[in-house]
Amino acid sequence: MLELIKDRLPKHVSLLISVAFFAATLIVNVTSSKTHFADIQSEQGKRISALEDVVRNDIATRREVDDVKTTVERIENKLDSLKGK
Repeated sequence: MLELIKDRLPKHVSLLISVAFFAATLIVNVTSSKTHFADIQSEQGKRISALEDVVRNDIATRREVDDVKTTVERIENKLDSLKGK
């Protein structure tokens, strides 16, 4: 049966089919590669966002610590001035 089909088809049809399969495979590989890179980029964006949140929290904490240090220094200065009297 395959011989009958083979005899009736032009000789370059197999070449065209091979090229079509090659092109389809290439398209699938490129598409999956782009999807993979998009996933990686999305994941890196999430990581960067998480790091930005950590940095903001760290900066806020440092400001609060500096405020407490300033308050403690003011209290110590007042106590020192009272001791001197």
